[in-house]
Amino acid sequence: MLFRSLLVDTLIEDLSARFDGWDLWRELTNIVSKGFNELRDAEAHLIVVAHAIHDDNEMVGILPAISGKQIRTKLPAKLHDWIWFDFDGTRKGTERAFFLGPQKSWTHSGRNIRKCVVIKADVCALFEELGIEP
Repeated sequence: MLFRSLLVDTLIEDLSARFDGWDLWRELTNIVSKGFNELRDAEAHLIVVAHAIHDDNEMVGILPAISGKQIRTKLPAKLHDWIWFDFDGTRKGTERAFFLGPQKSWTHSGRNIRKCVVIKADVCALFEELGIEP
């Protein structure tokens, strides 16, 4: 199943008037990458929220809402840290939690995450764990 975002659908529609085939996807990748780079380079903490899709219990994508294989590969590679947001059934009740570092089926981590830990799904707690000044 292919998921798309409103932004990318609109870009594809606009670009289709001038490009087709590989040229269309190359131009789309350039536009989305440039916009993402500008956000990433801003003097702020950039938090990208994305959905993972599963196929036979394996994660097959981090940004499935964006069409184009190159974009789905290039954008996550530009991020410093990957944090899994899920439910932690091992704690009291079922609470939302941030999973930092590789854990269970989540095998991704990041450049700045030094240990595997589960913390409350709270941005202030996340910043504290990562040593980031809010």
